[in-house]
Amino acid sequence: MIAIVRHRSRARARARSGGVLVAGALLAVGVTAAGAVEASPQGGGVLSPGQPVCFDSGAAADESVILNVTPVDASVPGFGTVTVTGEDWQASSSVNFVAGAANPNLVIKQPGADGRLCYTASAPSHVIIDVLALADLGWRSATPEGAADRVVDTRPAGVLTPGQPECFDSGAAEGESVIANVTAVNAWAAGFGTVTVTGENWQASSNVNFVEDAANPNLVIKQPGPDGRLCYTTDVWSDVLIDVIGYASFDSRPGAAGGGADRTVDTRVEAVRDPGQPRCFDTGASAGESMIMNVTPVDAAAPGFGTVTVTGEDWQASSNVNFVAGAANPNLVIKQPGPDGRLCYTADMWSDVLIDVIAYATFDSRPGAADGGAERVVDTRQPGPLTLRADGVGSYTFGDVEANVLVPALVELLGPTVIDDSRLFGEFDAGLGLYVDVDEGFAFPFGRTVCFANGFCVQFGGASAPTVFAGWWQDDSGTSGSPLSTGDGITIGSRWADHVGTIVVDAGGCYSTGTGNVGGIDLGLRSEGVPFTEVIDGEWVENVPDPDDVVVRQLSAGDRPIFLFADC
Repeated sequence: MIAIVRHRSRARARARSGGVLVAGALLAVGVTAAGAVEASPQGGGVLSPGQPVCFDSGAAADESVILNVTPVDASVPGFGTVTVTGEDWQASSSVNFVAGAANPNLVIKQPGADGRLCYTASAPSHVIIDVLALADLGWRSATPEGAADRVVDTRPAGVLTPGQPECFDSGAAEGESVIANVTAVNAWAAGFGTVTVTGENWQASSNVNFVEDAANPNLVIKQPGPDGRLCYTTDVWSDVLIDVIGYASFDSRPGAAGGGADRTVDTRVEAVRDPGQPRCFDTGASAGESMIMNVTPVDAAAPGFGTVTVTGEDWQASSNVNFVAGAANPNLVIKQPGPDGRLCYTADMWSDVLIDVIAYATFDSRPGAADGGAERVVDTRQPGPLTLRADGVGSYTFGDVEANVLVPALVELLGPTVIDDSRLFGEFDAGLGLYVDVDEGFAFPFGRTVCFANGFCVQFGGASAPTVFAGWWQDDSGTSGSPLSTGDGITIGSRWADHVGTIVVDAGGCYSTGTGNVGGIDLGLRSEGVPFTEVIDGEWVENVPDPDDVVVRQLSAGDRPIFLFADC
């Protein structure tokens, strides 16, 4: 059905319209001490508590997404959760974070039917999300709804005694591995915890390292023994939360010949590694096998990051683990070696590293990026993306950002300005609700207009300089550069026919020129066929042009100077 509404009042109404781990693997352990926004590598600004940032996962049917999720620049401690569409993000956590540090964790999640995933945080923070790989793990969700299942929370009963295992039924079917987020909390001192099968030596390696009085999560992938049970044991007084994310079925073998993990690298017995100096090792993997490793930087001289790569891969393109000075900061890593069977760990800061091979695994997988590495799908630290919104553009909202902040950010994304004009308006007209200068009116006494070569303009207003972001528009006068897009994909040049049901077209118009709206954004339209209005026998006649003939020639939102006496 074509949507037509009656024309609103003229100029005044329009003026106030807005007032690292690539191929296949098994999963094991890793922790570190470090309205929805549509995601893009350009970011979107600090996330507000409860505000999801969503993205297309790129996963095919039955594929799971292997992500490195790193909250950064949090103002207070909190947690973040990766969910499918409609899932309760507060039911469990994918990563816990502290203020002012990078806090990464590996996340494995199978998207829902729409192929999308969302990240939501409980405290103001940024987040970086790298897709490391997409894999067919024979996934089964922990709950019918696709959410996680909290199977252990020791806090009501009191802290665990060192060396005393906390055991539980895993819920895994025969041959399935358990994928769980294990979060140590309320520790009395720094220590470690290990997830084992019945009878396994818990002190041989660690799944999670933690510091005193902080939440320290890590992902764990573990296949239960014949009794279907798993046990968590810690070396210091502490609590633990265990959320089963899902179950996976694939061929695997333990990292050590006798079962359990194999400590393959410990640079503490050698020397602190220099920044940029790789520590390479033979993996022992057979053809087609992926490595599941716990990588733990220790004794770092300052905050930094480390990356596990194959021979010749750029180690600076993304990170597998972030760390802070003086603490143990582990994360799970899944990586398939190259043809030489070797892997390398490189850090950007003087530090040591411990690498425990948890398991070797074989399953169908493909890298997160087309070039074979990881793909950064979210980085909210950067400005943008410049999606056109009814209350702003990109991450910038009307009234919340000054011109001296927004203009440089836009110049970086759109190039030099072609117009930068400031103007003082006259007296306030109470009848119009505007400050009036001759035949134009504006919502503020002082205005500044800044335009770019692609026809995009931003309007600022205030009592005087400095001014705040008040409105924007884009028209078809651009000389170079691409048009910006609304969240519905509408740009300059879009046709009504391609967005019937989304674009609402006003009745009436001015000959070939019409108006409309999409999600609170005003549209200027042009008909290339039958005009919106015409004079027949001295009478105005309103037409409904063919949607194939109607083109978007302008988009706008918010406040900007307008002509008070516009006439047709």
